[in-house]
Amino acid sequence: MENKLIPMTTFVTDQPTTYEWGAIIPQYRLYQNILKYAQFLKQSLALWMFVPVDENRNILKEPNVNEYMDSDNEPNNTYFWEAEEYRKAKDKVLFEGFEFESKVEVINKKLKLTIFLSTFQFMNCDENGLGGGDLFGQNIDALAYADLNLTLTETAIKQIYGS
Repeated sequence: MENKLIPMTTFVTDQPTTYEWGAIIPQYRLYQNILKYAQFLKQSLALWMFVPVDENRNILKEPNVNEYMDSDNEPNNTYFWEAEEYRKAKDKVLFEGFEFESKVEVINKKLKLTIFLSTFQFMNCDENGLGGGDLFGQNIDALAYADLNLTLTETAIKQIYGS
């Protein structure tokens, strides 16, 4: 699968459908892929899908080792703990390239895209100027149908296809 977020109908029609008669296993995998992608798309939108957050939904910034030096010019234990917390949170993110603007707004500078999680709207800037609109739903499926050219992380791909 390409690592772009696409609508369900595109995902289904892009699946290989030429199998030998009676080939049960490939047909079962096809069904499983479609089911897993549908489950992926139905997830409610949340901040953690775009940027690393802790268990209380506080946005995490990548720790700068220089800010955690002790008297021996070595990183202290707090740095290692915060770096591990950040890495684990970042590993959960589903969409590449986003930064936080606030707890309800994420931006992707490369795509010139802002997503407003509180109102389920988006705004983008392209060669035709400023655009945007409402997301038709409050889940990943709404992002897919908005055709925002979002790139999925390895975590998202594993969620769909397994490890």
